[in-house]
Parts: sequence; C-alpha cells; structure tokens
Amino acid sequence: MKILHCATLAFLLATNLALASKTVVSIDFGFDPANSTTFLDAAINSSYDTVVVDSTGQTWFTNPLFITRNNLVLIFENGVTLEALPGYGTLSRLITISSRSNISLIGYGAILKMRKADYVASNDSQFRHCLHIVGSTNISVAGLEIRDSGGDGILIGSNSTVSYSSYISVYDCLIDDNYRQGISIISAQNVNISHCHIRNTVGHAPEAGIDIEPFLTTQTIRNICISDTHFENNNGYGLKLALTYFNDTLVSVDVNRCRMSNNKKGGFDLNDDYYFDTIPCDGYVKLKNCLIENNPKIGVHVVKLADKLPLTLENTIIKYCGTNPVAYSNAPLFFEPVIYGNPGIYHGGVYFNHVLIEDTLDRSWVSRYGGVLSDLSGDITIINPAGGYTDYNGSTSNITLIDSFLTSYPATELSISSTDSCALEGTDWAAFS
Repeated sequence: MKILHCATLAFLLATNLALASKTVVSIDFGFDPANSTTFLDAAINSSYDTVVVDSTGQTWFTNPLFITRNNLVLIFENGVTLEALPGYGTLSRLITISSRSNISLIGYGAILKMRKADYVASNDSQFRHCLHIVGSTNISVAGLEIRDSGGDGILIGSNSTVSYSSYISVYDCLIDDNYRQGISIISAQNVNISHCHIRNTVGHAPEAGIDIEPFLTTQTIRNICISDTHFENNNGYGLKLALTYFNDTLVSVDVNRCRMSNNKKGGFDLNDDYYFDTIPCDGYVKLKNCLIENNPKIGVHVVKLADKLPLTLENTIIKYCGTNPVAYSNAPLFFEPVIYGNPGIYHGGVYFNHVLIEDTLDRSWVSRYGGVLSDLSGDITIINPAGGYTDYNGSTSNITLIDSFLTSYPATELSISSTDSCALEGTDWAAFS
C-alpha cells in the first residue's frame, strides 16, 4: 500500500506541476477589448512555461510587448488577432525578444498586425517591426500571419551586447504587406526559414521579401538556410543580399526549392560592392531547385568581384524575367561591376549547373555594365521561340560556360510496361474483392 500511495502521490504531483506550467491569458490574467497590454505582459513574463493567448472572439489590442525571460512557449490560438494600438513611437515594436533564449511563438490561424496606414501617413520611421529578435538564441516562430508593420515583419539581428542571433527558425508563416521588409536578417548564424509565403512588401526601400543586410563589420551572416518559400509581389527584390557595409569571409547562404515571382525590381539580388568597408566578402551563396519567374525588371542581379563570394545556380529556372519595360538593364541575368568607373574590375564569378532560361524576346539572355565580366562556368539552356543569343557586350575573361539554345521544349515519349499481373489489362479483379 505504501508503494501505491507513493506512486499516486508522484502522479498527482507531476499532474499538478504540468497544469501549473500552463496559463490561459484571459482566464488567469484578464482581457480588456480596449487595451490588454497589462494582462499580456503579466502572463508572458510570468513563471508559466506555456502561455496561451486564447481566442476571445475579439482583437487583443496592445502597446509594445517585451519578452524579458527565457524558456517560454507562447501560443496564439486559432482565430486570435494581436494588434498594435495607435501611437507606437518610431522605434516601437509589437513584440521584442532581446538577449533571450529558448522562446517559441506558435500561432496557426493567428495574426500579428500593426497599423501600417498610420505609419505611412506619418512617414517618420522604417523601424516599427512586428517581431524584433536581437542578440537571442534558439528562437522559433511558426504558423503566424505577420502583417502591416511599419518596418519589417520580422527582424533578426544583434544588440548592444550580443553581435548576432543564432538558431532562429521561421516556418509556415504568411508575411504580408509590411512596410520595409518581409524579413530582415542583419546579423545571424544558423537561421532556418522554410515553408513561408512572403508577399506585398511596399512602402520604404528596399521593400524586399527577405533582405540580408548587415551594417557593421562586426556582424555575421553564416549558415542561413531558406527553403520552400514563395517570394511574391514585393516592390523590391524577392530575395536580396546587400553586403556593402560588411567584410565577413565566411558568408554561407543556401536557398533551396524557393519561388520568386512578380517582384517589381527582380527575383534575386547579390550585391557586395564593398564601397563603404573597402574589403569584399567571401564564402558562398547557392540557389538550388529554384523558380524565378515573371519578375518584370531582372531575374538575377549580381554585383561582386569574380574571385570572391562565388554564386552557384543549380537546377534553377529563370522564366520570363526582364520584360517590362524592355531596357538594357532589364534581363534574365544582369551583371554590374563593384566599382563604377574602373574598367579593370573583374566581376562575375557564377557557376551554372543545369540552369534553364525561358524567354520570349530576341535578345541576349545576359546583360552587363562595364568592367571585365569573368569566371562564368557550367552549363545553361535557353528556350526562346524568338531565337535569342549570347552577347557579353564588353571585356571578358575565363568564361567557359556552355550555352545551348532551343526554340521550344523537346518532344518526349513515355512508355510504361509492367510484369506485375495487377497492372495488366484483363486482370480478374473479382479475385481481390
């Protein structure tokens, strides 16, 4: 009996501890349809391991929220909208996570939103972000719709004490109609962004879906992985790497199975003109199994030294890009030198592995401006019913790229046979009933 009583006591204790680790905000702390800041702040920064922002049938209006603890699972129930109250200052964010660890935000069917129209009218800031993640580690964001910020949907970066954030995951999120960027990555290691839809960024340059843009030489961009994500209808580029202020030699960015479509400025931009820091970056950037389509100005834009930060395009399609308006700089691929006015600059450095370009205009698939275009290798196929051609239009060096031209996709034949009786015509299916 003692054994039974001890086991029962242990079970009850464990059950009570489990129950004590979870709280529902409106039940345990409160809800005010006009302003729930006090209740949300108290719950988020309480001792509970899991905090549930529950669906009350009304919007949770709040002033800026700060997560000031570690080890938190913050769940937004299906149907929840967490919305910024009017009056956010120029540096105010909806949720700030600074110098924290082990934080999960989960919100399938929930919305985090700010008041973009107010900020556009005031025209005084690009820094009112929905999620501000700086100097933090092991942070995950899943299932949320993040929209209408006065800056970025999500910013991932450094703070005054920690030079980068690390082990950051963003997945299954819709990031829509933000003012400056869908996501900014300023300084980070080990970032995984997957299965997201990032669209309609417009308001303040650069207006990209994702912009990877450090602004200090002490910051870092390493092991950034972006996969299975759609960049659509952003006013800038779908995906942009702006490394002008930065000189890390171990940059590593992998982009896999992503789609970049209808982005006004272009699909993908890699820019390391090192104008401000005088030292170029190195490392690598790879796009693999991607579709870059219907971007009216540029498909892929490359501004970097030929022998630094090699770019690989692998099993990637660039389709109907650079067609509206028709202009010299608008092309499926456009190369620029890192320093204008220096004709001796060798720029380029791209390896093409099974790259396909589809075009409808009788033009070169590649355009460039100035310098010496150099170090292009691998293979590329151009399908263009108007013909098309290759014209590097200027000085070149070490270009071994093999290009093939077709006016249409080759006709194919598919033959199927089987020795399995279940696949043969006339099988007596009654035997399987």
